[in-house]
Amino acid sequence: RASGTSTGEAKTALATTLALEDMPDTQAAVSSGELSLEQATVVAETEAACPGSEGAMLEAARTGSLRSLKDKARQTQLAEIDPEELGRRRQRARTFRHWTDHLGMVGFAGALPPEVGLPLVNRVDAEADRLRRHARRHGGAPESWHNHAADALVQLASGSGQGKARSADLVIVCDLGAYRRGHVHPGEPVHLIGGGPIPVSLVKELAQ
Repeated sequence: RASGTSTGEAKTALATTLALEDMPDTQAAVSSGELSLEQATVVAETEAACPGSEGAMLEAARTGSLRSLKDKARQTQLAEIDPEELGRRRQRARTFRHWTDHLGMVGFAGALPPEVGLPLVNRVDAEADRLRRHARRHGGAPESWHNHAADALVQLASGSGQGKARSADLVIVCDLGAYRRGHVHPGEPVHLIGGGPIPVSLVKELAQ
């Protein structure tokens, strides 16, 4: 109540403070004002999931933005999970929910595995850009990109949208040796651009 933050934010701050008791370097960086508590939370959560990552994460926090730090944290944590297990977790975590807001608008939120979600959002983005350019050329009323993205989603769902014209909706990177033998050896890249690691079995499925 005193600081005007939510209960969830307070719990996160307390959890981070406790975690930093075992992370003296990060604790010192926070105490000196070099790192924000939000940055420290990302470092602490990554260290908990991937013991020994504190040094690299601390360096990333000092030299990059919060967004780049979160990207590195996600990549570090995903690299610790077996790709087959990661695929199973993603399937279990997929979700979609919807509701009606105070204006009677239909709101929704969800999460999809990257092999499904990336093509969808890439098509929405491309269609939204196309609608935005069309509106500007024809002198339409100024609208935000998010307005056009909403229209793009409706057009794609109805089958009238076009998506990308000159590039792929999904890009797969897979080591040839891993593809041929059906599993990955250390150092062999098998991932989706923008979507993280995936199992070779999924690469073969997508290749069809």
